[in-house]
Amino acid sequence: MTYFVLCTFDLYDATATNYDDVYTKLAEIGLNSTINSKQGNAIDLPNTTVAGKFEGISCAYVRDEVSKKVKGIFQVVGVKSKSFTIVADGYAWTQTTT
Repeated sequence: MTYFVLCTFDLYDATATNYDDVYTKLAEIGLNSTINSKQGNAIDLPNTTVAGKFEGISCAYVRDEVSKKVKGIFQVVGVKSKSFTIVADGYAWTQTTT
């Protein structure tokens, strides 16, 4: 089954290079700072938020697997962090700006 994953994070005392490295590695596992709508429009997510679709056997399984990978990325880059990951199987999303 396909699940939608949204992850937001804080990095502590991180440099611009650290952020670039984190975003690059997150994209490698399927979490991106830009997602596409059903109409094909590219949507830029808020700062330090990434999202993607993942296959798995349950929300909890995908949550655990993605969370491990995200934590590993922060460790490889060498940054202290806090992250929050949400996994959904029935989902709808929108973006608004003011």
